[in-house]
Amino acid sequence: MPAYSQKTADAIAKSGIPMSADSAPTSPGRAAREALAAYEKHPDIGFACCSAHTAADTVSALLAENERLRRELAARMEDIAFTDRNTLPELRRTIQHHEDGKKRWRDRAEKAEPERDALKQRVDAVLDLCDREQRNAMRWENPIPVPDWVEPVQRAALGDDKRAAGDAA
Repeated sequence: MPAYSQKTADAIAKSGIPMSADSAPTSPGRAAREALAAYEKHPDIGFACCSAHTAADTVSALLAENERLRRELAARMEDIAFTDRNTLPELRRTIQHHEDGKKRWRDRAEKAEPERDALKQRVDAVLDLCDREQRNAMRWENPIPVPDWVEPVQRAALGDDKRAAGDAA
């Protein structure tokens, strides 16, 4: 490796560009390092005396931009890691909670369907009994009174809808 001044060696080390004896002389990193070395050999005369000055000024700006982008990337990667560590497990717990709730409701519905069907059959049987009593009372030439229990039982079986309709009229 060629001998560089301490300032040049520090700039090259900060750049993160690997230095080896087999580096191609035309690689961008090698060209930038050579331009920076050429620039350091010039006396400080207050103006650009050759093309090495522009390249050397650009290298330091690019190295600074590279470092800024690396820091920004590291910060973004940490944000992503934080989100993965904290958000995803919470979402999984929430999803599991909702799936468990849906399963509980499904189980309840499956148990309630047979009970509902059995109750509907019982109510239908009570309503059939009330209808039969009313028909039996009307079937004679001189109708007999409908038993007193028929109307309240029908109202109860129908959810008291008949009485509310009768009260409104």
